[in-house]
Amino acid sequence: MWSAILAAFGRLNDLLEKALIGVAATLMGAFVATVFLEVTSRYFLGQSFIWSQDVATLCFLWSVFIAAPAAFRNDEHLHLDLFALSPGSPAARLHGLGLGLVNLAFAAIYTVLAWQVLTKGLGRVQAATGIPLEVGWASILVMGMASFLFVGERLLHGLPPGAPLPRRTDR
Repeated sequence: MWSAILAAFGRLNDLLEKALIGVAATLMGAFVATVFLEVTSRYFLGQSFIWSQDVATLCFLWSVFIAAPAAFRNDEHLHLDLFALSPGSPAARLHGLGLGLVNLAFAAIYTVLAWQVLTKGLGRVQAATGIPLEVGWASILVMGMASFLFVGERLLHGLPPGAPLPRRTDR
């Protein structure tokens, strides 16, 4: 029963990860295109677009903040080893559990703080374009929620840092 729940949770997170990475890649492409358009417009026409900085900023924010949870899921964040632990030892498992709980706490904090910023700033807009500021702040909320799911999956599997997630082989 538990393994079926973990497998279903893994499949759900697989879909979420693919969607987040796909959207992040698309937004990064839009960021590059917007900046390129702005630079060439300034150089060749001597004028800039009023909307380009706001759009580029939003594309960059969203691409970074929605790609970050995938790094949590795949344990691809920067690691700093303070202790030399034998893989599979009780100390290594305890260390991995501690790191997972710290990451889970950070994901929860990001989610709560992003929600507070989002709800307190409702109605504020970017001066140049009128785009609501919540559009950018929502990216941090999405990052926190997805990170919570992905770190939770690692903890439920009992994976130490550096260990790959079990993947389905029937894809």
